[in-house]
Amino acid sequence: MANPRAYPPKLFLKKWEEFSGPLPDGPFANDLELVNARIAQEDALKDFAQQQPFPPEELAKLRQQRASGGQEHEVFVPLKGRRGSRVWKVTRPDRWGLIRATPLEYARRLDRFDQLSGTHVLIEGIAIDQNLPLLVTTMDFILGDHPEGQTIHNRLLAEGWETAPDPDGMMSYRHKIDRTLMRDAHPKNFILTAGGLLVPIDVIFMP
Repeated sequence: MANPRAYPPKLFLKKWEEFSGPLPDGPFANDLELVNARIAQEDALKDFAQQQPFPPEELAKLRQQRASGGQEHEVFVPLKGRRGSRVWKVTRPDRWGLIRATPLEYARRLDRFDQLSGTHVLIEGIAIDQNLPLLVTTMDFILGDHPEGQTIHNRLLAEGWETAPDPDGMMSYRHKIDRTLMRDAHPKNFILTAGGLLVPIDVIFMP
């Protein structure tokens, strides 16, 4: 059943800004500025959770399912995924993506991913865990397999991407025309469908 409180990232960002007012934002001159901004934004998210709550009992129920995921989030994949199924993700406490960021930048990345990946992302609400706000999100379940790295490389080159240097050593590509940077482009972050469509499911798109 559709959640009436779930919003696409762009609309979530708009409503959060309307509720909280201007938030401390980057670019940041040093790590201290980034940390202070992250704390201020987390406090604002906890306040905004009054409007966009994800109830503790729902979070507990979600965590009873089979989970996977990396450093940045818990991932809950439907056992019998089919067309229309959703993958649930919960940000880990004190983590806002694989790259150090603030909640605001993380939500912006979700928006870019929603626009560029071909999958439909929703922010289902804000959960509170260990006195920290967690964004609970869903995205389309894509049926298929993780392709080999060479397959990803060949397909991306054919689609106008080129390999790009990455400061953190991740596999990255930059689009030749719009100059979008795609980071963390490893096989587990793509699905190759039976129809031959290469779908990114967890890469990082940056300007």
